[in-house]
Amino acid sequence: MKRWSDRVFRGVSNKIADHVLFAASLPLLMERLGHAMLLIDANHTLQYMSPAARRLLGYAENEPVGCRCGMTTRGTDCNDACPLSCALEAGTDAVPEFAAVYHTSDGEPVPVRVTIVVLRDEDGRMLGAVELLTRRDPELGFFLQGSSRVAARLREQVLSLAAGGGPVIIVGEEPARYDVAWAIHRAAGLDDSLFRHWGEGDELELSWPPGSLYVEIDGHEMPFPVDGSDGWRILAGAERGRQIPRSVTARVLELPPLEEREEDLPWMLRGWVAMLSGGRVRISAEALDRLVPLAMDEGLTGIRKILVPALARAGDEIEPSHLRLGDSSKTSAIDAMLSSEDPLMAMEACILEELLKRSNWKMQDVADRLGISRVTLWRKLREHGIVKEG
Repeated sequence: MKRWSDRVFRGVSNKIADHVLFAASLPLLMERLGHAMLLIDANHTLQYMSPAARRLLGYAENEPVGCRCGMTTRGTDCNDACPLSCALEAGTDAVPEFAAVYHTSDGEPVPVRVTIVVLRDEDGRMLGAVELLTRRDPELGFFLQGSSRVAARLREQVLSLAAGGGPVIIVGEEPARYDVAWAIHRAAGLDDSLFRHWGEGDELELSWPPGSLYVEIDGHEMPFPVDGSDGWRILAGAERGRQIPRSVTARVLELPPLEEREEDLPWMLRGWVAMLSGGRVRISAEALDRLVPLAMDEGLTGIRKILVPALARAGDEIEPSHLRLGDSSKTSAIDAMLSSEDPLMAMEACILEELLKRSNWKMQDVADRLGISRVTLWRKLREHGIVKEG
């Protein structure tokens, strides 16, 4: 008669003592390897947490485990889209590395990369799973890219503001200040779903847990109390040269002008293309050489009017032929879609990306707006290669 341990430790002798020895050695092995690992049984109950995982998530060595894994990690996807449950439904034995945000025992967010390995018996039944965790650096957007001292100093300022909390006013060109607001949000360890962009006239719905609320101000007043609303942190954007009233107690971050970032521009533009395309499109060296001097003349706002239509025309890489220079900044997005190989597909992808952005990636809301099922929406996203940034 086979024991359960025969299925778990195949290849080990059938002696009970050998199975016990092998099972007892697993925690020691996980400890000596120094990796952050979680061992979960078939009921999603956390059975073991390696010392490295305890340090990462802020749990003492003697704190017991045994509750449901989501109650310990408190990941942002645990309730709505548990990766382990998705793997089991799909019948796969592993979930490739993905980005997530877990939380420490004190509730502090921890950006991590997670790999899940499903453990099955010889009949294919799930016995448990192993989660491998590594802390990940936040993705800081395109404006912070570069190797200059100015870029390094700016990254230090953003990380300091993210750690310090409180409202921040970001002064600079619109694409840059919006990108830096995202960087502050991510550097604070918050999930992308907790970033809201509030525009004048928009209905404001702030859910729990709190995140970051980005608003544009005219330099004369803040639209909300600077201490936030319902615990949400205010990140405000303002044009350069606007007078910030002294009565505002928010910290002010003056973004360096492009004149001080010229050597970083190739890095920034490559990062911007990758961000706008979800990592699907590159930009050639020749196209980059055309855009860098243009950015110095027209600024990031002008470059954006060129890049967006270029992405609609390009395949895997933006070439100089995709850059409609001269009057290209006046070329409409619809013209770019009509000039693509498949105008209908290009238009559908544009509509999907815009709706997802406006809804903060609320899949059900977008599906309802389009009058399709959530499964159909997922299928369309796969067809277009649309993925959530980060």
